[in-house]
Amino acid sequence: MKCWVAGCSAVDGGKYKCTSNSPTENRWHEVNWGGKKRYAATRCLEWGRVE
Repeated sequence: MKCWVAGCSAVDGGKYKCTSNSPTENRWHEVNWGGKKRYAATRCLEWGRVE
């Protein structure tokens, strides 16, 4: 999964939790998934790995 645009732009969207104990978040990052623009939950991403 790669960022769709340089700088990995973030947007506010629907609420989510990464785990049942974590706080509610609403930040999403645009990513390239299978050649299509998708959104991934920011707090649930592992940064530093690029494929």
